[in-house]
Amino acid sequence: MASRRNQPGLPLPRALDELILTMVLVFAVVTMVRWLRDPGSPLYVSDLHLALLVVAVASGLLVVALILSPPDGAAGAT
Repeated sequence: MASRRNQPGLPLPRALDELILTMVLVFAVVTMVRWLRDPGSPLYVSDLHLALLVVAVASGLLVVALILSPPDGAAGAT
């Protein structure tokens, strides 16, 4: 059986870039949902479908921005 050490993989700095970008995405989406769906928030949207539409559009734009960002380009996603 071949050792895993001999297999090429994602270098540690690139893996950390991907981890950070993923954390940014998850944090942003959770924050958006909290701001838009928490009744105590000044940005509260009472209509669930409208709130989901706003989150979907904002998430899509964020994903595009993260893909085009220098760390993701260095990681090989573009």
